[in-house]
Amino acid sequence: MNGGDEMKRRMLTIWFGIISLIIILLGVSIPQAAAEIIHQEKFQMNWNYIKFKDTKVKIKADLLRTSSKDIAYCLSPDLNSPNGDDLPEIGRDNDFVYRVLLYGYPQKTPAELGVSTKEEAYYATQLAIWIVSKKIEIADSKPENQQVYNLVKQLVEKASKGTEVQETYLNVIPTGKQTVEQNGEYFETNLYRSQSNSVSGVYSVQMEGAPEGAKIINEQGEKKNEFSMEEKFKVMIPKNATSGNFKIRVNAKLQSLQAVTFDGQQRIQNATALLPRMSEKSSTDIVVKWEFLGALKIMKVGENREALKGAVFEVVSENGDFRQEITTTENGSATLNKLPPGTYIVKEIQAPEGYVLDPTIKKMEVKTGEIAEIEIKNQKITSGLEIKKVDATYESAKQSYDIQSKEHTMENDLASKEKHHLPSTGTKFPNVPFVGLGLVILGIYILKIGKNHS
Repeated sequence: MNGGDEMKRRMLTIWFGIISLIIILLGVSIPQAAAEIIHQEKFQMNWNYIKFKDTKVKIKADLLRTSSKDIAYCLSPDLNSPNGDDLPEIGRDNDFVYRVLLYGYPQKTPAELGVSTKEEAYYATQLAIWIVSKKIEIADSKPENQQVYNLVKQLVEKASKGTEVQETYLNVIPTGKQTVEQNGEYFETNLYRSQSNSVSGVYSVQMEGAPEGAKIINEQGEKKNEFSMEEKFKVMIPKNATSGNFKIRVNAKLQSLQAVTFDGQQRIQNATALLPRMSEKSSTDIVVKWEFLGALKIMKVGENREALKGAVFEVVSENGDFRQEITTTENGSATLNKLPPGTYIVKEIQAPEGYVLDPTIKKMEVKTGEIAEIEIKNQKITSGLEIKKVDATYESAKQSYDIQSKEHTMENDLASKEKHHLPSTGTKFPNVPFVGLGLVILGIYILKIGKNHS
């Protein structure tokens, strides 16, 4: 039994130690609710009156400050003001109260608010807070100080019409068209800037799915991991990356003003003060899209390097998914922009007027961010070439005519022979010996006549 009791005591000791450690860790890791010691300062002035049960009642105020000397305001006019009380922070008030604090004292000076003293500025801001919090009605307020009354109405009206919110927001917007331009070995986007209602803060840019070697730089071209809220940034993409897209997201640590509320626990007034508070925010994803393209340029010149207008070329990509015709302009050039990198086949399909068509097929290699250029010369159509063409045509026609004539002559000869000669029989003797013999006899006869005359 004693051994069993000893074992139980040991187990209880171990469990007690574990639980104590957990309690200590929780006490360290769980942040305690913030609190503020609120002090009051008395001041005197011409107080306004409000109607209360058919009587006029002075509505007074005490000037409240936090332990850090920040100006605070009362939220419960029917209770006593805190004076050295430690009030826990319980969140923030609504945006109407926030706007009154934003437009009123001490964010603006008494002179900016149109009153004479800081007490008047404080009192008018306090009355405006009670009105927008529905604690009193402005219609029931009877002005004893016209400047104060005017400021109260102004603050209430601005708070009602204003659009400022205390919920911290973060947006990232491009400063120009979302395009990329080549800068050395990189393509860079236009500048982006962060937009927030914070008073200060820092941010970093997170890339998701970016090509290897992509980086974030500031406006001065410096690579950075952390930026102040006033800084702009751009994305650098390596030139050799393939076309595509990826996401960027801005993560920020921001300090913004809040209408922080402190709990009087129904003993004393709740209080509010415009105080800075830290928060972490992330922007929505921004898609960075780029397409690395090149261009090609054809220069058409004559034999003396004169620019030739009107030459028409057909440009076809090697894989056949692109086909377009381009015509040279006055300066002899024809350009195609925004071409995906690759090999293109160029063929002249119409020569400039007065020039010979160049049948040679050319290949051009288009590279990212570069202009592939080629110069093509044309020969003029000369008079010799024209005569040759005419001669060739004439010769061809002449040959055709001669052949037809010969065929016609042969046909006539055959017909004549068939018409004038009977078919011969037996052995056919040649005519040449008989003609020769006749010529010899004729020669002898002529010689004899000559001798007789002599």
